[in-house]
Amino acid sequence: MKSKIKVILPSILILISILLGSITVYADDWYEDEGYFTIYIEDSKETLFMIARKVEVGDQYLSEDNKLYEVTEIDDKEYIGYAKYKEDVELPEISSIEEQALVSMAQGQERKIGIYHTHSDESYEPSDGTYSIDGKGGIYKVGDALTKGLENNGIKVDHRQNLHLPHDAGAYRRSRPTAQDTLKNGPSAIFDVHRDAIPPEQYAFKLKDKDATKVRMVLGQRNQNIEKNKNLAYKLKAVADEMYPGMIKDIFMGKGNYNQDMAPNTILLEMGAHKNTREAAENTANAFADVIKVAVFGGEETTAPTQEQPRKTVRNDNPAATDNTGSGKGIFIVLAVAAVLGIGFLFISSGGKELRSKFGDTFSSFIGRKKK
Repeated sequence: MKSKIKVILPSILILISILLGSITVYADDWYEDEGYFTIYIEDSKETLFMIARKVEVGDQYLSEDNKLYEVTEIDDKEYIGYAKYKEDVELPEISSIEEQALVSMAQGQERKIGIYHTHSDESYEPSDGTYSIDGKGGIYKVGDALTKGLENNGIKVDHRQNLHLPHDAGAYRRSRPTAQDTLKNGPSAIFDVHRDAIPPEQYAFKLKDKDATKVRMVLGQRNQNIEKNKNLAYKLKAVADEMYPGMIKDIFMGKGNYNQDMAPNTILLEMGAHKNTREAAENTANAFADVIKVAVFGGEETTAPTQEQPRKTVRNDNPAATDNTGSGKGIFIVLAVAAVLGIGFLFISSGGKELRSKFGDTFSSFIGRKKK
C-alpha cells in the first residue's frame, strides 16, 4: 500500500499544479521577440486593430467609435485574423456641461488606487534607448506619472515597484502575489500598466496640444469578474470620450485572465507602444488620472480649454467604486478540483473498497438503484 501511495501521490500533486496553473494563467501571455496580430473586418478586409497579444476565436473588441466586434478566424502562423461586427455599444451616461463648475461628490470617502507592472522590463525605445530593460523599465516612470496625477486629485496610490522578470509566459504568475498584496490595502480599482508593441502611429495622439499616446484597455474574459471589469472599462471610456476625445483607443476582451479573477475593478492598460516616446505616454498617464477619478469615484472634473474643445465640466453620478465586491467562484473551482482529485486518490489507494463501504449507501439513495 505504501509503495502504491508513493507512486500515485506525486502524480496527483503534479496534476493539481497543472490544473491550478491553467486556471490562473491560461492564454494570459503570448511571448514573441517580435510580431503582432493584425485583425481585419470580415466583410471589407479593412484593418480593424493590431495587438501584441494572443488573439483567439471568440475574443471581442470595442472600437474607438463604440462598435463591438467578435473574432471569427485566426491564422497563428501569419499572425492575422478576421472579426465580424456584432452591435453598437451604448456607454454609461456621463454628463458634460461647458463652462460650469459643480460641487464635487464623494468628498468624504477614502479613495485608493493600486498600480503595478507585470512586464517590468517594458520601455520606450526613443526615450529609454531600448524597448526592454533588465530591471525597472521605462514603464515604471509612466506609472509614476499616473500616480502623481491621482495624488494631485487627492487619491491615495499604492504603486508597487516589484519586479516580475523575465518577460515571458510566466510573468503573470509571478506578478500575482504583487496584485494580492496590493488588494490588502483595499483599493477601489487596480491597474496593471503596460506598453504595447505595435507600430507607433497606432497610438499617436495630441493632448492639450502636446504629444501623447492613446490608451488601450485589456480585459480577460476567463474569470468571474468580467462583467464588473467591463462596466469599469466602459465607464472609463465614457468619461474619457467627454474629457479627452480620442484618448481611449479601444477595449480588447481576450480569453486570458490577467490576474483579474482576484477582484473586480481590475484592468490592464496599454500606454502607447515601444516606439512611442515615454514622455508622450507620461503626458497621457497624468491626464488619465482625471478620468480614473471621475469614473471610479464619481463627481466631476473641469477640463482646461484647448484649440479642439472649450472648457467643460464632466460629471459621473454612478461611481464604479460602489461596485467593487467580487465573487469567490475562482477559489471554489480550485477547491472542487482538489476535492475530486482527493476522492480519486482515496479510490485508487484503497482499491475503491473503502469509498464503496463509506459512501455506497449514500450514492445509491441519491442516484437511485439500478433496476434488475
